[in-house]
Amino acid sequence: DGGAEASPVSVEPPQAFSEGETFDLGASPRIVCGVTSSKGKHTRYLLLDGFWFMLVQPDPSTSGWGTIKTLCPLWQVQSMVDRGDPRTLQIFMHNRADKHDSQVTLTFEDISRCLAANEHVEKNHQQL
Repeated sequence: DGGAEASPVSVEPPQAFSEGETFDLGASPRIVCGVTSSKGKHTRYLLLDGFWFMLVQPDPSTSGWGTIKTLCPLWQVQSMVDRGDPRTLQIFMHNRADKHDSQVTLTFEDISRCLAANEHVEKNHQQL
């Protein structure tokens, strides 16, 4: 039929964000992680928001501020801890606005941070 598939849930975000937006992170809970791209490894904050999966690039010139680099509703996100390296978390994002599935690999300083990030994604994915 070619039509867009209906969303299984209709949930309004508590706060509207957009990729590329720069904002004051304030006291937002977050976990520091690394993301590897074709341009090398970059530091990101995984913000622990109850609705959004959000990776934020810290602003090097303004402490406490960051720019959203990856944004997806948590109900469209799945995570999996890498069995070979439990400090690595695979993130799968489905049915984003561009209609393409995408994947990102996050690396953490230690296993406990990786497991905390995975728990956050899984818990909020199920609640939504």
